[in-house]
Amino acid sequence: MNPNNRNSSIELLRIICMFFVLIGHIFFFGAHSKVPNANYILAFGISINVFMLISGYYGIRLKIKSLLNMVGMVMFYAVVSTGLNYLFMGRVDLLGAMSGLFPVSHNHYYWFATCYIFLMLFSPLVNKGLEELNQKQFLWILVSLFYMNCISGWLFRNDYINSTGFTTMQLIFMYVIGYACKRLEIPMRIGIKPLIIIYFITSVLSIIQGQIPYIRGLGLYNNPLNVLKSIAIFCIFLKFNIHSKWVNQVAKCVFACYLIQEGMLGQTIYKLQYEFWKQTQDVLTFWCFAISCTIAIFIVALIIEPIRRKYVDRLIEEIYKHWHLERIDLV
Repeated sequence: MNPNNRNSSIELLRIICMFFVLIGHIFFFGAHSKVPNANYILAFGISINVFMLISGYYGIRLKIKSLLNMVGMVMFYAVVSTGLNYLFMGRVDLLGAMSGLFPVSHNHYYWFATCYIFLMLFSPLVNKGLEELNQKQFLWILVSLFYMNCISGWLFRNDYINSTGFTTMQLIFMYVIGYACKRLEIPMRIGIKPLIIIYFITSVLSIIQGQIPYIRGLGLYNNPLNVLKSIAIFCIFLKFNIHSKWVNQVAKCVFACYLIQEGMLGQTIYKLQYEFWKQTQDVLTFWCFAISCTIAIFIVALIIEPIRRKYVDRLIEEIYKHWHLERIDLV
């Protein structure tokens, strides 16, 4: 579904989710997790699981043009980030630069982009399979996926399944749960108060979990508490019905924010952020600094994205028409 036609509360949720992702990266990759008590606040944040719940709820309808747009977007920001890093720093990570040109095969910086592209490629199979399942079969698949990802993968660190949550399997898992939210009408069946309670309880339990040595070292996104918290906050936002052109406009730049932060230049900026922490060693100052950096990324994305869409998307449109790629959409 086109973001402009969606409930803007979901678009607002995407913005909030990306805000937590960006600021979480600054504390983890920038400050190297050395800011005291940051995890206590970040535990209440929401993760990329929410993006997959949204995709599963509304459904991915694969078109060659949308696939090309995604690949083109990743390549654009990879090239720009590499160029700026060379311009400002005078050096380039050759492996990272090359991987940005092959976002489907391998990506040195953008793991999420690569996994999401694979999800897009498999979405016709996933969608058709889910639609054909009866209720009993569907519930069996849900339980099986939960065991695979959260028990075998997360708890027992099964690298053959999904030990970290940074995998296409994790995205498929959350996509199916998003579909389940719609099929089983979970947002309608559970009141907002129980959902808020679930969100706060899972957040507090996440803090407690972080003090347990074995569990502390386990993967993030397939953590059962993270999964449950994501479902709760997603269902909460589904209960609100707002419409805002401004929110929808900002939401269009959310993915660009991730690509800006995680590109080659972003990796260099992480080092500068760490130097800032070492110089200040002040928690409040670094929080203000991290929030400012996050807002700055959103502003940059809002400036760049309209320009990128004007030229890159137009180029992809010409390729799409010239090669008559719409014929593939009918397969």
